[in-house]
Amino acid sequence: MAQAASKTCEICVSASGSQYCLECEQYFCENCKGFHKRQRGTKHHQFQSSSDVIPEGKSKCKDHNEDVSFVCNTCNVAVCSSCVTGSHSGHAFSKLLDSISQLKETNTTDLRSKVHEATQNMKQIEEGLKAFDVKVEGIVKAITEEGTKIKTMVDKCISEKIASVKDQSRKERDKLTKLLEDTQMDLKAGRDLDKKIHELNKTRNDGKLLQSLQKLTDYIAKLTVKPIPEFPNIQYTAKSATDNDVKQLFGNYIISEMRTQQTMNRERELPSPKSDYKQEVNPKERGRYLYRCKKCGTIILTSLKEQADISTCSTIALLLIQLITRVPSTKEAKDGKERLSQTRVPSTKEAKDAKERLSQTRVPSTKEAKDAKERLSQTRVPSTKEAKHAKERLSQTRDPSTKEAKDAKLINQIQTGNDMAKT
Repeated sequence: MAQAASKTCEICVSASGSQYCLECEQYFCENCKGFHKRQRGTKHHQFQSSSDVIPEGKSKCKDHNEDVSFVCNTCNVAVCSSCVTGSHSGHAFSKLLDSISQLKETNTTDLRSKVHEATQNMKQIEEGLKAFDVKVEGIVKAITEEGTKIKTMVDKCISEKIASVKDQSRKERDKLTKLLEDTQMDLKAGRDLDKKIHELNKTRNDGKLLQSLQKLTDYIAKLTVKPIPEFPNIQYTAKSATDNDVKQLFGNYIISEMRTQQTMNRERELPSPKSDYKQEVNPKERGRYLYRCKKCGTIILTSLKEQADISTCSTIALLLIQLITRVPSTKEAKDGKERLSQTRVPSTKEAKDAKERLSQTRVPSTKEAKDAKERLSQTRVPSTKEAKHAKERLSQTRDPSTKEAKDAKLINQIQTGNDMAKT
């Protein structure tokens, strides 16, 4: 192979080697290239500009000092022809240029695939970012509209409140105004009577004056001064509203965190949570209490009801959802189910016979019940001393042994079974 540094036509060795034959690996000038393309054996050779040729030399084998032209696929090393028949005999081989071309093609394909994937991901991320921004703007707009609506409601409530105060206060003020007018009329009437008295004082004392004074006395008696009423009062008790009370008027928003593939893989590797029975019922078996907040759903576990730490929640509205009640184990529940399945349900005929026997039972008449009540009232009640002696005699009575009590219980069960069989 010619050296790239010469770039002189290797055929005529005079002109500049501006073209490079890929098959012959030689530099050609334009004239020699035309002659080369006219030859029958070389007319299909491919040329490229010498400026695009990468100058490189063939590697030498360290063991045989020969050009490396093969690749041992078994050992993944470049070897010469002597290595193929020597130390690497029997291994799988491929041509060096073919391996290089295959690796270049593989790397190019893989790189283009990853670039394409990254490009598509970038587009999706940009679209997702735009969609997220649109959603954020929508949430901001919704909060603003909700705030405007609440402001409008507050303004309307204020106007209605003020109108109600003015309306009711106007009614009370009208009452006071009417009372003031009546009092002014009474005062005017009193002043008129006072002037009448002064006028009568200037007349002579005779029968006519007497009649006038008597009439004046009647007028004064009819004149009434209305007492001062209890004046109306108005006061306003303001409610202490906090920022939290205002926040409760608004809705809530939730922003889910971005989850990468590593985060999702890590979540899948975490142990699965326990069952609902182990999480919520087992605390009851250990005598604990579970509380759930009505507002945020926070669950608090405590040993005693009084020890519930309500400060861990944003609200103190806690709802007791679990009590100290022992939950039966799986074995106990299974045994109870088996005993329930073995319980004999009476047939329809047996139930009907029992109902008939119950209907045939004679109920005592009113006279019989009255006689029984009289006999019961005539029964002598023992005195305190007699009751005490009877209690002492009862305490001295020998209690049956455990074996005797057990035998008596067994006999009673057998007799009960016989009675049920006869029935």
